[in-house]
Amino acid sequence: MSKNQSGLQNLKLYLIRPSKYDDEGYVIQHWVALMSNNTLNVLYGLAEDARQRRVLGDIAIETHWLDETVQKIPIEKISRAQHLPHVKVVVLLVGVQTNQFPRAADIARAFRKNGVEVWIGGFHVSTMSNPSTVSPEIQALLDVGVTVVRGEVEDHWDELLRAMAFSPEQPIYDFIAHPPALVNQPLPRPSPSYQRHFLVPRHTTLDTSRGCPFDCNFCSVIHVHGRRMRCRDPKTIIDTIRSNYQNYGLCHYFFTDDNIARNPKWEELFDGLIHLNKVERLPLSFTMQTDLASVRLPNFVKKAELAGCSLVFIGLESLNPENLKDASKRHNLNMDYQQAFATWRAAGIVTIAGYIIGFPHDTASSVREQMRQLIEEVQPDSLYLSALMPLPGSRLYQESIAGDISLETDFNCYDGAHVVMPHPHLSASEWQDLYWEFTSMFYSPENISAILRRIKSNRYWDVMSAALLAQGANLIHHKHPTVGGGVWCVKDRLSRRPGFPIPGRWEHVTGRIREKFHHARQWFNLALKMQDVWLQTHPLAPYSGLNSRRTLDEFWNRNWEHARSGRFWKLQPIHAVIYLAREIWVLLTIGAAAIKGLNVVYVLTGRRMWD
Repeated sequence: MSKNQSGLQNLKLYLIRPSKYDDEGYVIQHWVALMSNNTLNVLYGLAEDARQRRVLGDIAIETHWLDETVQKIPIEKISRAQHLPHVKVVVLLVGVQTNQFPRAADIARAFRKNGVEVWIGGFHVSTMSNPSTVSPEIQALLDVGVTVVRGEVEDHWDELLRAMAFSPEQPIYDFIAHPPALVNQPLPRPSPSYQRHFLVPRHTTLDTSRGCPFDCNFCSVIHVHGRRMRCRDPKTIIDTIRSNYQNYGLCHYFFTDDNIARNPKWEELFDGLIHLNKVERLPLSFTMQTDLASVRLPNFVKKAELAGCSLVFIGLESLNPENLKDASKRHNLNMDYQQAFATWRAAGIVTIAGYIIGFPHDTASSVREQMRQLIEEVQPDSLYLSALMPLPGSRLYQESIAGDISLETDFNCYDGAHVVMPHPHLSASEWQDLYWEFTSMFYSPENISAILRRIKSNRYWDVMSAALLAQGANLIHHKHPTVGGGVWCVKDRLSRRPGFPIPGRWEHVTGRIREKFHHARQWFNLALKMQDVWLQTHPLAPYSGLNSRRTLDEFWNRNWEHARSGRFWKLQPIHAVIYLAREIWVLLTIGAAAIKGLNVVYVLTGRRMWD
């Protein structure tokens, strides 16, 4: 317990997850986004635990969190709070990834201009600063008085809170060399008020382990979390999941572990989840990330199915063996890719393939051949596509710098959807075009139809919803799904990146209206495309009386020509009414896919349409 001699009575912590800028310089923000952020949950859990233990003695700890992907950051309002008597305000920019760093830096400078104390942590600052070398963008923040935290903070949270309450003792706190054992640490804690900002408010995040034993050259995680696996206590995790369901109704989790199959206690964790599902009858499900070879672990897939796994992200990365060797991903070699994905599909678990284009051995023709192989032979249910990028902290980044390779200097572009480095066989424009071509081919109506025909029927709407979201983010908004996924993009006129002009009010309003109409047309066309997919794949489709969009279009075109030519006696009004009613019904069914998969109704009304 800390003795207070400063007169401070209230420490207000503002945990802020920054967003990133789009290509027009606007902050990417949505009315409702995809999912909550685990770093916010982790730090909120630590802050609440410290408050309950009265780490600062009689100083009250008041924690607020803001996620800029769904909330505007009220910089002036937060800054004014520091003028209240006996109150200190500290802003923590948390979980800052490389593509978020430019926005995070602008937020930090705005708060420092108002005299607010700012701390920053996350993967980018953890990999780009150390006691001997500090990159220029990190030094620029240090120069204006921002405190930098490297690594994981669990073992040092009490120390950091005391520094926040009184004053930082050093500009950089470095914990990289000593990652914490997680077994006795507080678990991430969700907030119902925060969850309401997301498409599935009964969905939250939790990390059961950290680290990864592999050494992929494009990965920055292992240089922060390390290659030694550290895991939380499975019993504590199960107790927390049970408590979260009873108190908040949370029933779906994204386990954010980089590779849950390498958690040494995965089986004990899955057994606990099986007990919750099968014995206690809690309607729990989860999404996880794992490696391709996990199918070889005895009972791993079967127990994942029984435990409630609904979706698995698998790091496939490339079908070219030479690319895998160069990337030090040899554990994917000599694997039967098709059989591995078929094993998950047979268990009723939706698969997402993580795939990267732009490895040194890629050419335009080889990438197109890999597209064909992935779609026709490997057959994943969904795709997470990225352009190869040397993330700071990764071995690829270090080798690129050592080799004097010219990299993109704007970190805002390091989001997986932009080309940020030169390629020996592809120009930047060819590489970028291949990215969108690959995405378009995977989400073509033909491939989506093939996917929906081969999955288990209880996963139909999950895959349909995922296809809708991915196409919306990639093909309509031209953003990577991790940053472009959400409902109703919001662009604040004044929150624009320095260097971009601030438009006038009328210019901004008319521009946004044009943009919304353009997107509405694209979404309507997407709905028609998915309607055709539904008509060809869903067991109930024959009962609609329609066969395909082609049948509908031929009917409407024929009647339009009759009306335009004055041949009114050839019109079919009764059929028109029936077809129009049926078409509306089918389109509403497609809308129901999004509602069922995303529970948007709950967001709007607080009540679920489906359980």
